[in-house]
Amino acid sequence: MAAKSREEERQTNRLKAVLRSTGERLDYELRRADQAEQRARTAEGHTREVQLRVAATESGKHQAELDAARAREETKRYQIVAETAEREFRRVQADMRRLEQLRQEAEDKASEARDMARKAQQTLREFQARQEGREEGRRLESTRRYNDGREDGFEDGRAEGFEQGHAEGFDEGRHNAGRLFGFEEGRKVGWSEGYTEGLEKGRKQEREHALQAFDKFMDSEVGRENIRESVITMTTIDNQPPTPMSPSVGARRKGAKILPKLPLSAFTPPNTGTSDSFPGPPSPSTLQPEEIVDIYGGSDLSQWKAEAARGIGEKGKGVVLSLYGKEFAEVEKELESIKSAADGPSVIAVLVPIVHLNDEGAFVPPAYLATKSTAGPVLVPTVVFTKSDPLVKKALHWALLEGYTINIDVQCDIRATEGGWDTLEDLLSSLEDPTSPKKHHANIIVSNILPPPDDITLPIVKLLTHPSYRNYQAHTAALSLYANVFVSYLPPAWGFPTPPQSAQRDRTEWKKRIKMYISPAVEAFGFERVVFGSAPSAATQATSNASDWYELARESFAELGIEQEAIDAVFSGNARRIFS
Repeated sequence: MAAKSREEERQTNRLKAVLRSTGERLDYELRRADQAEQRARTAEGHTREVQLRVAATESGKHQAELDAARAREETKRYQIVAETAEREFRRVQADMRRLEQLRQEAEDKASEARDMARKAQQTLREFQARQEGREEGRRLESTRRYNDGREDGFEDGRAEGFEQGHAEGFDEGRHNAGRLFGFEEGRKVGWSEGYTEGLEKGRKQEREHALQAFDKFMDSEVGRENIRESVITMTTIDNQPPTPMSPSVGARRKGAKILPKLPLSAFTPPNTGTSDSFPGPPSPSTLQPEEIVDIYGGSDLSQWKAEAARGIGEKGKGVVLSLYGKEFAEVEKELESIKSAADGPSVIAVLVPIVHLNDEGAFVPPAYLATKSTAGPVLVPTVVFTKSDPLVKKALHWALLEGYTINIDVQCDIRATEGGWDTLEDLLSSLEDPTSPKKHHANIIVSNILPPPDDITLPIVKLLTHPSYRNYQAHTAALSLYANVFVSYLPPAWGFPTPPQSAQRDRTEWKKRIKMYISPAVEAFGFERVVFGSAPSAATQATSNASDWYELARESFAELGIEQEAIDAVFSGNARRIFS
């Protein structure tokens, strides 16, 4: 009996050894099945329970074998589940990599499409600017040849008429009266015939000379191969077949495009009388606007009236106030007080903030803009531009689709900020084609780029060839292609207050620099899309008196050799048209 007990004990020990080996294997298998760890621990508990039952009962061996077999089956099943989960995980990873690759390809294609669109748009701008420059060159050369031919014809006719009249008068009368009569008749006939002949000759030659001069200029700027490539690019936009074009048209250069500059006084039309030369430009002192509408008079109407009393005076017929930067509840109170004010110049519009968020952080229009009203001054939603902001774009899209005129205040040094001009152009491009089935026809005012921020210590001679000035010229021409964009003519952010009228030396230097920036803007936008404002942008800390800036701005425009119609448009007519 003792031998039998020892034999059973040995068997029990062997079974225990087998169970321990099974448990170790089970642990090993469970480590491989990460996602089935809880069930594996349950199986291990079952195995320990089997061990206790084997130790407690005589029939432990048979039961232990059954439990061990069951445990092995469970382990295999869990292993299969783990392998299935691992395969699913690998499949998900492969799908993620494929989706990431597709996303990257889509971004690359979108970037290529934007580059192609930008290049096509730039080529179109260059083509249009080159056509305009060619036309202006032709006009200038025509004027010069016309004057040369008229002067040559006059001189030839006068000499010929004098000789003929002298001979005829001397032969006919042989006395003083006959000579005078012959001289007068000869002068008239000779002047008439010489003028007609010179005019005909000038008309025949002026076009040929103008084309030759412009082609010579174009040949010095770009090579024929680049011209031919740009012509092909220009004429195949939108899958249109190429059209025959002159080799010098549509040329494309790398970098900022600098167009030939012509003085505005060169295009002053001739007199309708008998004057032998073009008239000079009007005197700046005689060019005074009939009335003034100030599209940016600051936030305090009383202060604007006090500053404008000295220079603007009774010509001030309207002003646009700014409530940007105030709380929305305060804006509503200010609007009520503005509506109730009836004395002095009328407040025709008010710049108000638009970026308003609800509790979830989403854009919602402010209460005073939610319903467009025709009573009181026009409300102009205003945003600050420093960089690309999706929230700003969303707010502006809403305002434009609702028919509001909007104001974009460029509160960064756009000439020094990397990509500043391009980011502003991208913003305007997105506003030109909102992601909505509706289209907008509202106006957009861009502030603080005319004149742009500048280093006033930089000499004007160096500024002419400075990269920032070349970029200003090129990007101003690009912005002008947006037909509903206006630029406001405000005191510049140059780090100094506007010089008073007593500081003539400083005013002279400022006018020189201001005219350098006005000329490209006027050439690009025309006088119909420039509006006058007397207060500096909120981006600058410099101070400016309304009357001082008005006189400086008016003289700078007048000295460009413009007409009364242009002065009236910039200082009142354009603003009336925007806010009507």
